[in-house]
Amino acid sequence: MNTNRRHRRNSNPGLAAALKKAGGDSQLGRLIGRAQPSVRRWRVEGVTVSAEDAVKIEHVTGVPAEAINGALAEFAQMRGLPVRPAKAA
Repeated sequence: MNTNRRHRRNSNPGLAAALKKAGGDSQLGRLIGRAQPSVRRWRVEGVTVSAEDAVKIEHVTGVPAEAINGALAEFAQMRGLPVRPAKAA
């Protein structure tokens, strides 16, 4: 086993707020129909949350999808829509 493995922390404040509201990786995964390892990859490895999953997360946690997936924020701005930031949980 490699004990020197480093994990980069994701700097996605929207995802962090959603995880806090849901109660962690496993709970958020259950709420949106994803396995815990998928949610962990978003959090630890910085894998981008898909737009579809970001919308599901918004539905269960109230954290705006555009705060979770930056592409959605860019899309909203292009359309002249307000971008809702994630509120601290």
